[in-house]
Amino acid sequence: SYMVAKNKIKSKDISLSILTQNEHQKLLDPIGQNEGFLGIRDAAIIALILASGLFAHEIELLPLKAVNVKKHVLNITKKDGQIRTIELNKAIYLKPYQRWLTARKEFLAKRNFPLLFFTIQ
Repeated sequence: SYMVAKNKIKSKDISLSILTQNEHQKLLDPIGQNEGFLGIRDAAIIALILASGLFAHEIELLPLKAVNVKKHVLNITKKDGQIRTIELNKAIYLKPYQRWLTARKEFLAKRNFPLLFFTIQ
């Protein structure tokens, strides 16, 4: 981690705990219970954060084409133009993400919007 690399903490001091698939689902279930547009969007955002390890501010500006569903990867273009590829945990993100794409497409109809996520006012 960053803190270990910068000698802020020692790796022996880190207690690593990884959520199980069941624990991930428990996090997503309450969000997914809101079947409205925003509930579907929020579940997809949380699922993508859990599946990728990205921060919310990194997710909010993702272009629509960033997620490759066939390869289950997220491609992020860094400031220097290089592409960072992150493998996604299919079991966590796929169902909420696909629900979001369907809702997004229906909401936007024929309008074009380049970002993956947006809000409505």
